[in-house]
Amino acid sequence: MKAKRLVTLAIPTMLLLGGCATDKAETKAKDSKVVEEKKDYKMEMAYLMKDLSEQSMAIQGILTSETSIDEKAVEFKEKSAPLVKTANKLQKLEPGEKYKDVHATLNESMKLVKDSVVKTQEGLDKKDRNLITEGLQLMSNGSKLITEAHNKLKEMGEAN
Repeated sequence: MKAKRLVTLAIPTMLLLGGCATDKAETKAKDSKVVEEKKDYKMEMAYLMKDLSEQSMAIQGILTSETSIDEKAVEFKEKSAPLVKTANKLQKLEPGEKYKDVHATLNESMKLVKDSVVKTQEGLDKKDRNLITEGLQLMSNGSKLITEAHNKLKEMGEAN
C-alpha cells in the first residue's frame, strides 16, 4: 500500500518538474537561435568579405602584371570565377531585419563587382582599353559601396 501511494505521488511530481524544465530549455533554445542568426550573418559576411578582398587582390595583380593581354585574359578568366562565386554567396545571405539596409548596399556592390568582371573580361578579350577602364571603374564604385556598408555597420555598433 505504501509503495502504491509513493508511486501516485512521485509520478505527478516528476511530470510536473520535468515539464517545467522542458519549457525553460525551449525558451533558451529559441533565444539562442535568434542570437545565432545575428552572429551567423555577421560572421558569414565577414568571412566572405575577406575572401572577396583576397580574390580582388589576385585580380589586381593580374591586371597590373607585365604579361601580354592574351595571357591576362586567360588568367583573369580563371581568377575571376571564384570572385563571382563569392559575390553570389554574399548576395544570398539572409540578413534578418536588423541588417536589411546593410545587405541592400552589399547587394548593389556585388552587382557592380560582377558587372565589372564581365566588362573587364570583355575588354581583355577584345583588347579594348576603354572596356577595361569601364570595368575597373565599376569595381571602384562597388568598392565604395562596400565601404558604405561597413560604415553602416559601424553606425550600428556592429563593426570594428
